[in-house]
Amino acid sequence: MNPLRIQPCRHRSVQKKILAFLILAVLLIDCRKGFDRPSPLRNRHKSALELQEAFRSVYDLYRDSVVFITTEQYVRVSPFGDDSIFAFLFGGSRVQRQVQMGTGFVLTTDGFICTNHHVIAGKTRIVVKVAGQVYPARIIGADPEIDIALLKIEGTGFKPVHFGDSDQTQVGDWAIAIGNPFGLERTFTVGVVSAIARSVGDRQSYIQTDASINPGNSGGPLINVNGEVIGVNRMIYSSTGASAGIGFAIPINTVRRILARYL
Repeated sequence: MNPLRIQPCRHRSVQKKILAFLILAVLLIDCRKGFDRPSPLRNRHKSALELQEAFRSVYDLYRDSVVFITTEQYVRVSPFGDDSIFAFLFGGSRVQRQVQMGTGFVLTTDGFICTNHHVIAGKTRIVVKVAGQVYPARIIGADPEIDIALLKIEGTGFKPVHFGDSDQTQVGDWAIAIGNPFGLERTFTVGVVSAIARSVGDRQSYIQTDASINPGNSGGPLINVNGEVIGVNRMIYSSTGASAGIGFAIPINTVRRILARYL
């Protein structure tokens, strides 16, 4: 066997491996530079960054002022559902524990809480979670028609919200909702005021917003970009039960008149 015919092949194989390694190293170095390369848009849109910072400030201001409300009640249910005839003939009903969730917000440093009446109506136990701590709550007063309730928890040093003037709210204003949709605590959503003085079949007037509001948001604050509460989120218009971009809040000036009866 002639070794002169084999040796060059080995050299070419080694050279190809070395070349491939060098190419890979160059590519990796270039990629690494790409990872560290700042976007050309960074800090260009200062007004957008200022707005972003305003949203962050609102969340930081209210993260310990918005509360998570959990309620319990016991209801008698039948294995026959709503069929009252079978339930009457065969009986067999049993008591079932139901747990529901809602939102509220702190009014005073000594533990007065505002929420919707429908969040706590008929409940046998009400628990409020605020700033990571859990407190039993009692009902101080309520207006079922307006759908506002006042709760009290024991303690001091709570962080109250800041009230705005809902009469000054205009269509197109920023609208921020903080609440507990589906039990997801401190969820922050942003939209705009879609309409004011909106009637939805009753005698009340609502602020309409497209800020995302879902089950569990009831009783939470609707806030403007200045960090002022302008409404109390009450309900949504939806064919599915989830947010469709049409939510309604009770104007805070209306709420203040109700709360003034008890505070």
